[in-house]
Amino acid sequence: MELSRASKPPESGPDVPADAGQLTLSDFLTPLWRSRLTIVAASLLVSLLAYGATRLVRPQYEALAVVRLTESKLGDEVEVARPENFRPLLENKAIAADLIDEFQLVAEPRFVFGSAGGGLIPPDGFIRDSLSVEQVSGTSLFRVRVRHVDPQKAAAVANRLVERAVDMNRHVNQAEVAAARDYIKSQLDEARSRLDGVKARLITAQQESQIDALRKDADAAVDLRATLVRLEADIEHERAFMIESQKSLDNSQELLETRRSIARDPALMEAARAQASGSSVLGLMITEEQVNDAHTKLEEQVAGSRAKLAGLEAQRRLLVDDNGLDREVARLLSKLYKSDVELVQLRAEYEIALQVYTNVSTQYADARMRVGGRRAQLHLVDPAVPPTQSIRPSSRTSASLGALIGLLLSTLVVLARYFWSAASRISSFP
Repeated sequence: MELSRASKPPESGPDVPADAGQLTLSDFLTPLWRSRLTIVAASLLVSLLAYGATRLVRPQYEALAVVRLTESKLGDEVEVARPENFRPLLENKAIAADLIDEFQLVAEPRFVFGSAGGGLIPPDGFIRDSLSVEQVSGTSLFRVRVRHVDPQKAAAVANRLVERAVDMNRHVNQAEVAAARDYIKSQLDEARSRLDGVKARLITAQQESQIDALRKDADAAVDLRATLVRLEADIEHERAFMIESQKSLDNSQELLETRRSIARDPALMEAARAQASGSSVLGLMITEEQVNDAHTKLEEQVAGSRAKLAGLEAQRRLLVDDNGLDREVARLLSKLYKSDVELVQLRAEYEIALQVYTNVSTQYADARMRVGGRRAQLHLVDPAVPPTQSIRPSSRTSASLGALIGLLLSTLVVLARYFWSAASRISSFP
């Protein structure tokens, strides 16, 4: 009976696994042991290459300087200084270009067998390859690192870079505050000119109006007008009194007739008897006219009142017609009110101009004092010193790392080749 392919026993041999469907540890160790010399040789080769490459790399030195950002000395900065906003001052292309020219920083060869250096490196290349700015987390400190093949030059470039950044920061702050100061100075000059103009107009208005003398004249005119009012009242009172007195005078008689018996006058009795020829004269009466004293007094009263009224009216004519009291009072009061309003307006304008000038003057003095101290400042707190150790990788470390890499790569290659060959033989079985 014919056996199936699965029931056939596998061929024995060192290159064929005992069980093609399962992998054991010996399946990995066997090929590795067989190729141990190759693996060791590959590891040594890679290690030697890494060691040699490390020795061929030109050593560079890194100088470290520490910069600190300090807040405004006056403590009134509106916006809080953020350290990341000052990083461009340390990574400034203009400063980098000046440093390249000053120190003749050329493109150094990477390996020791290279030429003595090329042309000047560009500012972008210096910032990218030779400069490193790092902010210390949670602080306002910056670590500024400069790499160069010459340790002395690395330290000098690092210190010079920080010095230029500090100078630029100070210049920017001073320029900003100086611009504000100059603007306030122009406003101060304008406020001063306005104050002088208002002051001159106020003095001129006071001199021309002579407000004190005008007020005295107006007060005197007002007093005269009050006198005129009282005079008018007296005139009306006197006129009414005169009219009533005249009416009383018109109703009174100048002479009064009186009758009396002649018996009271012996002379008249004798004369009457002689003419009566013996008739009785006892009933005879005599009529007499006498001056009315009340009428006389009323005439005197009316005459006096008329004279007094004439005097009062003469005084009124003197005040009103001759001196024009009403017109003068109106003119003086109108001029006084107009001058007073103008002076009040000018005084108010002068007070406002004085207040504006005082405020601007205070701001200008404050701006002059704040030049250089208003904004945050960069300060060098730890200058760079020439480094004593290069930043080139250690040769031993490179050799060890190369040996490890060579070992792993060679192991993977051996295993890959072994299992590839085994898979090909398995697939070729009938």
